[in-house]
Formats: sequence, structure tokens, C-alpha cells
Amino acid sequence: MKMAKRMTNRVEQSNNELLELAHDWMLRVEDPDVSAADRLEFETWLNADPRHSDIYDQALTFRDAFSSLSNTDFDSAVTADLYANAEEPTQTAAVLPFRRAVPAVLALAASVLLAVAIAPRLFNTALDSAVVEPVITTVQSAIGETRSVTLDDGSSITLGPATTVTTRFTAEYRYIELTGGAAYFDVAPDPDRPFSVEAGRLTAMALGTAFDVRSRAGVVRVAVAEGTVGVSHPLTVAGRSMSMDDTQVLTVGQEIAATTADGLRPIKSVDADQIGAWRSGRLIYNGASVAELLADANRYSTRSIEVAAGSESILDLQIRGAFVGQNIDDLLAGLAAIHPVDIDASDPARIVVRRRP
Repeated sequence: MKMAKRMTNRVEQSNNELLELAHDWMLRVEDPDVSAADRLEFETWLNADPRHSDIYDQALTFRDAFSSLSNTDFDSAVTADLYANAEEPTQTAAVLPFRRAVPAVLALAASVLLAVAIAPRLFNTALDSAVVEPVITTVQSAIGETRSVTLDDGSSITLGPATTVTTRFTAEYRYIELTGGAAYFDVAPDPDRPFSVEAGRLTAMALGTAFDVRSRAGVVRVAVAEGTVGVSHPLTVAGRSMSMDDTQVLTVGQEIAATTADGLRPIKSVDADQIGAWRSGRLIYNGASVAELLADANRYSTRSIEVAAGSESILDLQIRGAFVGQNIDDLLAGLAAIHPVDIDASDPARIVVRRRP
């Protein structure tokens, strides 16, 4: 993932600068490893100024014109120089890395007029601008532990049990990656530095707000306690993820869930006072799946909680109720009281949940 952000809101940007930005965005959004946060930020940039979409279209037009060229379209001296520096001498100049082919592009002034018009500016990237490496910090919590940390910007994060977050901060952006578990974010306002959280393929972005992100059993949920949060996830059609994102805006007392199969589910209302209740040990479910409940239980339990082979159908059952995370016995007993399952705790190393005959 390319974290070097070169976005700016200056209205007085010259076409030179915009062409450089459009070039950088083109490389980033077409990278197979582009993150959801980058896609959301690209859409924000594209819509921020009418000139942005026009300049970006120019960059795409140039790229398409360039990619249609073959090695025979290049001056032999230029082609030889390109091949001399290529890792694979047999590949054509048209598919060489974009930046490496700059000299050849400039040599094609007669045959690609559009390229000549924009290439000198498009490829004169900001080499004079130093890329600021992000400050990266990883914070973890143990099984059964709830941990709070204060970040350098004044924001705070509360981690649920067995949760890992990685922060990447620069002077231009604040990026958090949540690896499973739950985290509650109380974000210090900073309009010049967007604050985004990525969990799986979902990204939640806010400037100053408080919200909860939970990732377990393939489901990511975002709930807003204060302020407004933009949430994006790859658009899913007929179970297939598209290249574009579905984006929703949540306000106080709203929650949204996302899965790879479904994409973003409809927004629903929740009790704002219950958002992040897990910070005090209360696990509250209002239509979550049994799979999510068991994933939570495993973050509190020192014994592995497993579903018996042949009983996987119970994972899709919905659960409503409140439990105490630290009291695994009561939690599982409550599950057995709600759904037809048996709890086998005879093995000291694990607990097995199986569907009742």
C-alpha cells in the first residue's frame, strides 16, 4: 500500500500540480494492492474540484494512447536505451513501466500529439518533494484484556481483548489498521489530517468523532457515538466485488455492517449509549450472528471455543441479548437457552458447541 499522500485543497493549484497529482492517483488506484482508504480518498479528491476530473481524464487518455504503441513506434536509439535498462529485454516499450518509458514518450512528438501536449508536465513528477515516511506504531491487547492508548495527535483508542491496531501517521493523514477484534476511537479534530480506520476491506473515515469498529467472523461493524463517519466498502453485485466502492455516511446512533459476500448492509439505528459497551465488559447483540458471538467469546476465553463438525449451521443464527464477556460460562449458557445447542466443556483445553439433535 502506498501511503505517501500528496493531496492538497489549495484552489490556486496550477495545471502542472494537478497533472502530477492525477498521474500519482492513476498509479495508486490501478495498483492491485490499493487500499479502500486510498480509493475513498481518491473519490474525495476527484469530487473536490471540477478541474480534477478533467485533468484525470487527460491522464487516462494519454495513458491509453501510450499503451497502444508498439516498439516499432519508437525511435531505434530510444528503444535501445529502454531495453538496455529493462529487466526483461524482450518486452515491448508499450508495456514497460510508465516512468521508465518517459524518454520514449517525449520522442514520439510527431506521432502522439496529445502525449506531447501533456507528457512534459505529467511525468515531471515532484522529485523535488521529499516523501515523508509515516510514523508506524503497533498496539496489541491480550486475551481478556481491554486496553486504552492515547495517540500523538490527542486521539484515543480503546482496544477490546485480543485486538491489534497499527497506526500510520504523517503531517497529512492519520491511518489505522484494525486486525480483528474491536476498537473504540475518540478522534481529535484536525481538518487537515483525515483519520481513517481500515478493517478488512472496509474503511471508516472521520475528522473528529467517536465511533466503534468491530471485526469478527468475516463481519465488520461500524457504529457512531458522536459526530459523522464516512464508511466505504467495495460494491458487491451478485456476490462479486466490483472495482468501485459503495460509500455511506453514518451519524450518531447509526450502525452499518459489511461482509465480502454482501458488501455494505443497510444502515440501522442503535442505542448510542450502548455503542462501545464492551469497554466495560458488556457484550450487547442486536441481530449479530452466533459466529460473531463465538468470535467475541474466544477473545475472552483461555480455552478454545469451537463448533463441532456437522453443526456449522448454528453459526448463521442470530442472537439478541446482553452478556458479560469475562463470564464465559454464563455467556455460553445463555446461548444454549436461546438456540438449540449443547455446550460440551468436558475437555480442559477446549469447549465444543454442537447443534442439539
